Amino acid sequence: MLTSTPQKNAGLKRGIKFALSSFVVAFGLFYLCNFLLTYVYHNEPEANDVWIEEAHTATSGFSRLVAPPDVVFFGSSMIRSPMWCADHTLDKNIFYSNYHKTKFFEKEAKGAGIDLVGYNMGIDGVYISDMVLLFDRLLEKKPPKLLICTITPREFFTNWFQSAKSTPVYKLLSQPSDYFRNGKLYSADDLDWFDGALTQVTPMKRGSTHFQQQLTNSLQSRLSPEKEEPAPSTATFATPQNAFAPGVAKLKSTLTEKAKDTSMKVKMRLYNNQKECLKELLRSATKRGVKVLIVSMPLPRVISTEIQPALQADYSAFLREIEQNSSADVLDLEFDPVLSQRDNFMDDWHLNEKGGIELIHRMVEHLSKNPGLVKKSSP
Repeated sequence: MLTSTPQKNAGLKRGIKFALSSFVVAFGLFYLCNFLLTYVYHNEPEANDVWIEEAHTATSGFSRLVAPPDVVFFGSSMIRSPMWCADHTLDKNIFYSNYHKTKFFEKEAKGAGIDLVGYNMGIDGVYISDMVLLFDRLLEKKPPKLLICTITPREFFTNWFQSAKSTPVYKLLSQPSDYFRNGKLYSADDLDWFDGALTQVTPMKRGSTHFQQQLTNSLQSRLSPEKEEPAPSTATFATPQNAFAPGVAKLKSTLTEKAKDTSMKVKMRLYNNQKECLKELLRSATKRGVKVLIVSMPLPRVISTEIQPALQADYSAFLREIEQNSSADVLDLEFDPVLSQRDNFMDDWHLNEKGGIELIHRMVEHLSKNPGLVKKSSP
């Protein structure tokens, strides 16, 4: 009678197969998660397709100009939007997505005796580093008389895009040599990756300027022992005092401080690199004989008061440094008592029609007082 005998080491082989299968599955899941996080963080598909198209519209429109304009505006949607709003009072048929003219500005300048043709290169979501690329790739070939560079602290350290190499302008115009331009400006180190990945997995507003504050609010809403409990239906089921309150409060404080420290390190690294970018932009403009007017854009008081005091002080000091140590003019409207009024804004950042018209009046007034700005220098 034949009997089967168990194969030697069968259990060991099954164990090895199980271990190898588990490793393959775990590696595949890890690779998939890493790919998804990287893709979402760096490519941000929910916005990039549309924004790259709009960036292409702005840059290709400039490239098609037969002669360079007298004035080019650089900036984000914070200049693009109010300029469009002002022009919309002259022509109700214009569309925001493909409009880059400066009709209201030209009209006001002409009324002040200044005959200019402008081009609004405002592109949603740009950093200062994007302005450097725009100048090098476009204005280097067709330099205007005047570059009006509109900025806020937002263009330096935080914008819709978490990384300076995730922006539509960078993806549209960058070359391999730009990857390590200005040190590691466009490379995302571990802190940048952590900051971006964390904003993807927490219920916080995308691209927020107040990362730490939102994390604090999120923690408070979830963990705060002081959170008001619903009224009990009867005295029998009254909610007892939270015995874990001290531990939860300590955890909340620790997490908040770590998030604050990480966020500020990321912001300050990017902020300092973007400051160097502005200096490089000014050097390039000077080399090509282009005058520069830097306009520090107005912010509503509710926003300007929330920017960290130390960062705001450094930003203001940097503007003074630029004004004193470069040939650029500075028009600082950030805390302007009129423009900073809430009724000049359509939201927390962008000037509305009324604010846009007042902004143009201020810029034209500055040009009238400084006529040398619209006279091209010899390179």
